[in-house]
Amino acid sequence: MEATGNSCSEIAFRIGHASIANPMRSNEDYTKSRLSESGCLLALADGIGGAPFGEALSHVAVNSSLSYAMDHPIEDAFYLTHEKVIEFVDLLDSQGSGCSLILGCLDQASSALTLVWAGDAIAFLSREGRFNRLCEPFRIKGTNRLSNCLGAPQKFVPGFLELELRKGDRIMLCSDGVWDSLPNEALANVLEQPLSPPILAGMVVDKASRHSSDDCTALIVECE
Repeated sequence: MEATGNSCSEIAFRIGHASIANPMRSNEDYTKSRLSESGCLLALADGIGGAPFGEALSHVAVNSSLSYAMDHPIEDAFYLTHEKVIEFVDLLDSQGSGCSLILGCLDQASSALTLVWAGDAIAFLSREGRFNRLCEPFRIKGTNRLSNCLGAPQKFVPGFLELELRKGDRIMLCSDGVWDSLPNEALANVLEQPLSPPILAGMVVDKASRHSSDDCTALIVECE
């Protein structure tokens, strides 16, 4: 999928995303982008591994967060989404289920990207030949278990980041099936290729899926 946004501001963008499921189960990752009046909204979710209803809760998280973010500040939208996921966990009587979520708001007027996240879906930045992780996963040290996620009954403080974008930047949101399977160097090598975001996203998840038993999902934004 590719979406293009362009307004009177200096930053324009192209977006692509791709996902490959573990062949032994349904895909518990889900991602989507949505154009807004100020630019674009981005969301990527990943159901808790081994817990029931991961696929359903990822869809609830992504669709709810994008809907809420159209009318609320991004942090408020994130907390509202957390409450919505808790409602579904209670309705399904499935305590222990939940999902990771990273939610982004790209504002063309200010050339800014705001990210809010919980769990282990995270983001990277490719800029002028350098590749950096923008946020850290919420994992219990030394394990793959999450220290916070949407749907968990305990209160938590999500991660928050604001970044000024530049022309040529590439942002990648991805599930742990991607970043936990490939070193930064391998991810950077793909994102530096002179190809469109949909092709790059497909390349990333294809490469990651060869080394991972998890679902692999990536959403890539290119600033122009």
